[in-house]
Amino acid sequence: MDSSFFDKKLYGTTFSEPHFKELGLDWKQCLDYMQTALPAEFSFLRVGAYWSQIQPTADTYVWDTLDAVIDAIEQKGRYSILLSVGMKAPRYPEYYIPAWAMPVPTPGMNSEISLDPTLRIRVLDFIGKTVDRYRGRDIIKAWQVENEPMDRAGDAKWFIGADFVAEEAARVRSQDSRPLVINCWCEDQTLSSYPWGLDGDYAVRNALAIADVLALDIYPTVNGSQLDYTNRCQVLPRAYLRRAIDVGKHAMVGESQAEPWGPEAPTPADIRWLNDQHIGQGYHAVLLWGLEWWYSLAVKQNLTIMDHIVWETERFAALSRIAPEWTTSYATNLTQHQGKLYLTVIGNENAIWLFSSPDDGQTWNLGQVPQTGWVTGSPVGMTSHNGRLYMTIVGNNQEAWLLSSTDEGRSWNTTQVEGNWQTGYQMNMASLNGVLYLTLVGNTRNEAYLLTSNDNGASFNASQILGDWQTQQPLGIAAHNGNIYITLVGLDSAIWLIKYVIANQTYYPIQVYGNENWQTQFPVGITSHDGALFLAVTGQQRSEVLLLSTTDDGAHWDLDSGFFNTWTTQNSIALANFVDASNQQHLHLSLVGSTEGEIYLCTKNPRIQAAAFRLNK
Repeated sequence: MDSSFFDKKLYGTTFSEPHFKELGLDWKQCLDYMQTALPAEFSFLRVGAYWSQIQPTADTYVWDTLDAVIDAIEQKGRYSILLSVGMKAPRYPEYYIPAWAMPVPTPGMNSEISLDPTLRIRVLDFIGKTVDRYRGRDIIKAWQVENEPMDRAGDAKWFIGADFVAEEAARVRSQDSRPLVINCWCEDQTLSSYPWGLDGDYAVRNALAIADVLALDIYPTVNGSQLDYTNRCQVLPRAYLRRAIDVGKHAMVGESQAEPWGPEAPTPADIRWLNDQHIGQGYHAVLLWGLEWWYSLAVKQNLTIMDHIVWETERFAALSRIAPEWTTSYATNLTQHQGKLYLTVIGNENAIWLFSSPDDGQTWNLGQVPQTGWVTGSPVGMTSHNGRLYMTIVGNNQEAWLLSSTDEGRSWNTTQVEGNWQTGYQMNMASLNGVLYLTLVGNTRNEAYLLTSNDNGASFNASQILGDWQTQQPLGIAAHNGNIYITLVGLDSAIWLIKYVIANQTYYPIQVYGNENWQTQFPVGITSHDGALFLAVTGQQRSEVLLLSTTDDGAHWDLDSGFFNTWTTQNSIALANFVDASNQQHLHLSLVGSTEGEIYLCTKNPRIQAAAFRLNK
């Protein structure tokens, strides 16, 4: 079984044909609408095989509707499907057992309905026929075994026992090798099953034992109440993801509430808050709950929610938490080298780690740098130069180390920066026209230096930046339009952009300000992207994330935090320009979250994606 499909970012919704019918909506028209109304990244749909619809009598199978739904989705050319099979399926009334298959007598309230032996045989037969019919469809990437099987649901509050769920999973596996998903209501079951008594971990524990992928159904509001929402939306999802990782399984969000459950409808702010929880916890696959409701509003020309789903799709596609089990107290750094994305992380006990990704942040390989025993108390600088990957490390005695690798970080050549330089601050680098540039803050008076090397770091020439300028923050550096640009935070927290004109070896300082004088107590990230110069600033007042850009050497600045509006960080923010295989440029950003030191990566310009989509729509 290969569950690597769930390694990549997946965002979408449940697509329930019976619920469209219940609301008087045309599911085909909705599918057409989605093709133009939602971004291409909205590409993962959960579809149910509704037993009572497909097998109305013991000897009759009517596959027409499910065939039509899968065919229509496939014809759109953008979707993958998670197909739910069994006696339970998404949407009320939860259980879709045909009348002829219902146990006699009908099980009472709170029953374990799967104890009926005849029902078990009939369900397994239905699952077998469903898998046999659709296992040849490449669009189906995984099977969901039942829907919240081990949670009490429906008017009679039945549940399906874990022993039978395991039998159902075995039946699917005997016919197909695609991964199995089991979803669970995300709540302590001592609450959700009250007063009928299941232990608090029953569903999740058994789902992790049986399935390849644990899916959590996460709702802040239940029947109009937000009682225990912190546990449902924050504490348990984080804990369950870690448990899945620990046993080598995947975890996803099977239902993320984006429609009303009670008198109050969720607002865009509510949907964004929950999406932020998923991103911050490290979930890479999320299915929103509520497509039919959004579409019903759109039909009435109320586009508030649908437009916000566009925005959230773009945000989720661009933002990832890297390695959810990792946290750090230090700023990260990132660069592109020979088509791969590289990220530096200071781990436990100040060990230095290099993360590398061959697929622009979808998956990561980890290695310690340069060998066991190296530690640092400062963030690590990094760049790609003349076919080599370079790092700068501040040693235990503040010595300045330069490392280079010709084999993608598997081995390193380690030397001290010529001249026995010492510094207590991160050193950063840039490469331009075969010359390696390195910024360094001196130990004597916090003076600012630019070092240049024409021989791949074997020797350096040094010049002091603007004579007596001083700083207590590392200097950022980037190559842009044939010159070198440096960011410097003054002793008064003012932000300066310094242009170093290579032709005459002269520095030109420009204070960075707009409607207000921006200040910071953190280093400022910098990169060149798509003809503009970008700065990433951690704000002084609220530790907010500020993204600035200029196309005229700092005479005018555009400020827009985009996806990161309301986010905070207690570290500097790294920027890099990434060029993909089709030669398209993408602005990349990495930052450390302020909740627990979580590591985030943004793989698109956070300011323009959703707005550009609306303009092109």
